[in-house]
Amino acid sequence: MTEISFSLATEGDVSLAIYNVKGELVQSLASGTYGPGVQTFMWDARNYASGVYFYRLEAPGFSETRKMIMLK
Repeated sequence: MTEISFSLATEGDVSLAIYNVKGELVQSLASGTYGPGVQTFMWDARNYASGVYFYRLEAPGFSETRKMIMLK
């Protein structure tokens, strides 16, 4: 399990998705409108192979991609 948290200053549309190294969508964790404050999402990766994954977070005025390494 991996926990991904972020904070919103105001309500807005958020997209949070996990991708593999080929750029293929593995799982969408969040897609919709969320209120201000801390938002936390869990990714249960036990059904996925060990390796490098990326998560992309898009929110109003912000986008970021980060690398994750999953080892079993």
